[in-house]
Amino acid sequence: MVCTTLELLPESKHRYRILADLYNRLNSKYFEVTLFLDLGCYNTLIPKNLAEISGWSLGFTRSYKIGGEVIEAEAYSIEKIKLKDFIIERVIAFAAAYTGEFSSNILIGTNIMNNWKMTFDRKANLFKFTENPPDDIPNKVNIYQNYFDSTGNYVYAQDV
Repeated sequence: MVCTTLELLPESKHRYRILADLYNRLNSKYFEVTLFLDLGCYNTLIPKNLAEISGWSLGFTRSYKIGGEVIEAEAYSIEKIKLKDFIIERVIAFAAAYTGEFSSNILIGTNIMNNWKMTFDRKANLFKFTENPPDDIPNKVNIYQNYFDSTGNYVYAQDV
């Protein structure tokens, strides 16, 4: 297994923020974004403007509570997110125009992080992870399409 090591952003003393590249499907290029590893968020959230250029609507919504407000978020399939040389493909993310300190960040939820073996080295300000799902998962290529539906049930893309 290959371990990917990323530096936490300096302002992340109490937040786990890293830089990544999001694929713009409209011009076939990557551009830099900030990811916030949100261990308390089940699904990945993405600003609506980023979702529209990096993925496709899946045609359903659900409500989220973020920063004390409730938002309606639309499900998208995000084509690619690159973390150094590691590429995550076909990510289910819920898109909305949320506000506050996270308004320009992609909030990476446990639908992605549950598939990683992770360590945080706070002294060196590093985040290390290895993709770690079991090898016997059917249709493993779609692990990042898993999400929680509006009734709170975990939906495995392998079962769909």
